[in-house]
Amino acid sequence: MNTTPEMAPFEKRYDAIDAANHNSFYMTDSDRPFTVAVSVHGAGQPREKIIPDVQSVEAVDMLKETNRAARFILAGNMSTIVRDKKAAFGPKNLTSDERLADARENMELHLAQLNIDPAMVRILNPERDYSTPLTAVNVDEDTTTYNGVEPARLEKSGDFLYTYNPDIVLAARPADCPIAIMSADTPNGRVNMLLHFAWKGPAAGQYNDMQREFEVLGIDRDSLRVYITPGGHAETFRYKGYVSDGEENPDIEEGRLFVGITEEVSNDTTKKKSFGIDTPHDVYQAFIDLGLDPKQLFLDTTDTTALNSGYGSNSRAINQQEDNVRDLVTAQFN
Repeated sequence: MNTTPEMAPFEKRYDAIDAANHNSFYMTDSDRPFTVAVSVHGAGQPREKIIPDVQSVEAVDMLKETNRAARFILAGNMSTIVRDKKAAFGPKNLTSDERLADARENMELHLAQLNIDPAMVRILNPERDYSTPLTAVNVDEDTTTYNGVEPARLEKSGDFLYTYNPDIVLAARPADCPIAIMSADTPNGRVNMLLHFAWKGPAAGQYNDMQREFEVLGIDRDSLRVYITPGGHAETFRYKGYVSDGEENPDIEEGRLFVGITEEVSNDTTKKKSFGIDTPHDVYQAFIDLGLDPKQLFLDTTDTTALNSGYGSNSRAINQQEDNVRDLVTAQFN
């Protein structure tokens, strides 16, 4: 693993989690409460790093072509989200309508391979407002939109989903954000959950909100089982030009979630920060802080923002000028 000096205290953190994974419930329990599947967008040779500030336009164009030629598509883009009457995500060489058709075909094939009925899927409608407390959505009661083709999308926005119906498949389309799939006993029966961890959530106190929701549901923590999907690691997931405003964009401090913070003052005297973001490790440790045994946890330690990642990445789409695509996370419960 290549590390910068500020990463030295953390350089073995995912090695330790990988070792703990071998003894986790997900690897050892024959009657584990759920099965998680994450689509993988592409495969092939690692990409070349593009640095527009120091490379010529010709060199950047050549690297873009090299990156495309070195990769091949596996599951493909899974997002059919439309904004401003255009498909927000998908291959750049496709029109908006072609992106939608491509994503629908990719999801239909992917779900069929998993033997999942799209009508039973409830896909996250993320809130994206981290200046307010975490919103919990009762999947069994919330209205859904189902067009007969795509997974049913929840109408209520919220980053925490829960259901008591084991036939429901919970799903999300993350962008370098880890997703926690969870199941636990409660006084009302076994509850199955999905929690979306965009990095601004933990920075704004999302872990305290999560504990509050656990208390409301009456979660028996000894029975809690958690699978955390992959996300961006601090070595490759770097944010540049962040400005804190005290509300939606909270102030940040060096520590477990943010690594290698640097600050500069722009021409308008605004203080902007750059830093590495380590959400998967922070989420894993947050569950340990709740008192969970590592055997109750599993974290896929793949770095989604790395140049050799097979996953779609919003960070790479911005920094490496790649296609902005989304993968699909599904959780089937027993």
